[in-house]
Amino acid sequence: MSLSRQLWLTVILVTLTSFTGGFAISLLSTQSYLEQQLHRKNIDSANSLAHSISQLSKDPVTIGLQIAALFDSGQYETISITSPDGRVITERVQDRVDITVPEWFVDLFPIRAEPGQAQISDSWMHFGVIKVVSQTRLAHLALWNQAETLLLWFLAAGLSCGLIGMLMLQRIKKPLSTMVEQAEAITERRFLTISEPRIPELRSIARATNDMIRRLHNRAIEETARLETLHKQINYDPVTGLANREYFMNRLAEIVGGGDTPDHAGEKEAAPGTSISGEDVTPGLSARVVAGSGDEAPAAPGTGSEVAATASATEGASTGATAASEGDEAAIPAEGIEAAPEVIIPVERGQLIAPNENGKAVAEPDQEEAVREHIAAEASKRQNGILFLVRLNNLQEINQKLGRTETNNLLRQVAALMGKTAAEASSDNESSASLAARLNGSDFALLIPDMDDAGRIANQLTRELTALSLQTGEAVKDLYHIGAVRYQRGDKLGKLFAKADLALSTAEQTGVNAWHAIAAQPGHPPAPAVNIGDWRHIFKDAFAEDRFTLALYPVVGRSGAPLHQEAFVRMQAQRNGGWLEAGDFVNIAVRLSLTGPLDMAVIRHAIESLQSGTDDLAVNLSIETVANWEFRNKLAALLGQFPDLCRRLWIEVPEYGAFRKFEAFRDFCHTFGSLGCRTGIEHFGHQFSELRQLTGLGLGYIKVDAAFVHGIHQNKNNQRFLKNLCRLAHDQGVVVIALGAQAEAERKALVKLGFDGVTGPGIR
Repeated sequence: MSLSRQLWLTVILVTLTSFTGGFAISLLSTQSYLEQQLHRKNIDSANSLAHSISQLSKDPVTIGLQIAALFDSGQYETISITSPDGRVITERVQDRVDITVPEWFVDLFPIRAEPGQAQISDSWMHFGVIKVVSQTRLAHLALWNQAETLLLWFLAAGLSCGLIGMLMLQRIKKPLSTMVEQAEAITERRFLTISEPRIPELRSIARATNDMIRRLHNRAIEETARLETLHKQINYDPVTGLANREYFMNRLAEIVGGGDTPDHAGEKEAAPGTSISGEDVTPGLSARVVAGSGDEAPAAPGTGSEVAATASATEGASTGATAASEGDEAAIPAEGIEAAPEVIIPVERGQLIAPNENGKAVAEPDQEEAVREHIAAEASKRQNGILFLVRLNNLQEINQKLGRTETNNLLRQVAALMGKTAAEASSDNESSASLAARLNGSDFALLIPDMDDAGRIANQLTRELTALSLQTGEAVKDLYHIGAVRYQRGDKLGKLFAKADLALSTAEQTGVNAWHAIAAQPGHPPAPAVNIGDWRHIFKDAFAEDRFTLALYPVVGRSGAPLHQEAFVRMQAQRNGGWLEAGDFVNIAVRLSLTGPLDMAVIRHAIESLQSGTDDLAVNLSIETVANWEFRNKLAALLGQFPDLCRRLWIEVPEYGAFRKFEAFRDFCHTFGSLGCRTGIEHFGHQFSELRQLTGLGLGYIKVDAAFVHGIHQNKNNQRFLKNLCRLAHDQGVVVIALGAQAEAERKALVKLGFDGVTGPGIR
């Protein structure tokens, strides 16, 4: 029962009790008073009338006139004169007086006044006895009026007390409501402190709750800081602060490994897959980063398979990078990409919702050709990039000349400029994040996705590294060499590093402080040009005809039971054509600012899937939609129509986008969390320094990126890190799910570490 209802019940009970007691006491007192007054009136009237009659003649007319003069006033019920022998000389009796007093009230409060009697004398003789009885109906009317007045007064007093009580209750409820919101925020893993109310009793409660919140928040921050420190110890080089070799190799394998093993973990945002090539490529401390595997014979410098592109530091300083200006720089055209298949049907792991008949529909060749060219060109742009290897020459000799401290400072400066270059590349291309790493003592790597021009970055590195070498004076002249190679999703790591090693070797043979880039192979022609306007028409028709569907992949819990189904969007570019994967068109939708309508279509199909099935469903939203108030409100309004389904809907945003537009993501968590949906972050773990921002956000779950999951059953360092991550997440009520699990051994190891769910190519 609410406090308001309890208050009103209390007011009603108090009012009724007070009214009943006061009413009874007041009316009984008034009843007794009226009886006494009527009795006195009867006596006074009888004496007055007896005195008047005693002085007059005793004939019947005179007596009747005297009695009539008093009786006709209407205040008397009976006036009679009785002789000494008991004979009634005269008597007047008034008929019943009609008044508005209910009979039940008269019966409940009867008024019985004693009649007044007086002796009438005739000279010295006793003439008779006069008896006067006043009318009680008028007394009942006065009593009834008083009862009505009392009732109205108590009602007014009761209502006034109730209203005053409500005002006081509202004053009390305001801090109570704030405390309730604070308690609810705790259940949602949000830490809110409130101002202390003026009411002493509530002030002590609020103070204790605020203290508890601060302790919980500080504890979460401390745990986050410890986990962040552990993350840096495991995945970052202690001297330079760049990513270490193992972390870099996992990220690179995640990006290029899609050609070996299908991985669905990042389709919605067109993120790289998590499959890892079967080759174990681990650059060591030898002169070569990776030895050639023998699968591909390296082409000699100067042959048609590559274009030498070198620029010495001296030439770059004096002539403004002559190689770049004269065209010696290697032009790296995009390697060819096979046309996208007509239909993409997940096998075993994936289930396509509402596919075409027989799971495949073939369009006319000429109708599909233009779309395939667009897909190939966009896929080539999306899935390629440049891998740079930077080697500091003769690091031991530098160490002897400069000393350990100065050498470490030099390494930090090299790392700083490479990190700056990676950050600038990421800011230029918001859809992907670049990565700089230290592979070993003297070897550094720089990975820049979605780039075809290696010369721009290579020239930038050359200028800055040359300036850095000049700062050392004559101690270091031949400081570095740079090798660059273009990678593409599906490349073998062994072949990729063999080409990178070849580029680095060529640069070393070219001259002092030089760089070299491997050009595209003849078998890989440049990608065709893309007319973005054609894609706009394709999207327009697809939206109009709702040519979208969802492919489902299982996410299993600790026991192997389904946790939810992860849904990825598919689009039919041409009517009756094949289904395109999200990676083939999502980035184009971002460029055309069409992620809002696309995500609206995803949510509509997700609702249909939830209505027709029983499993929970997870969908990915683009950060562009989350940051767009109009479409986000439309999504919230759409989901608000299905409150029962919202409890089975998991909505996630990629980590990179969530931190890039954090305020929009915070509001997204609050809005969709209030609808009953579970909100989460996918590909979690790469921006761990920002983890403390998530404290108190109310996240429902996180999906840890596959780069941390690959080979977890053999990686003790990552096991320690992920175990602490699970503990911290569970302390805040967050479900932890692993992406990209490829083997049963990995799944078992993840479960032992505390993961609540697992998905990936190895999950059936």
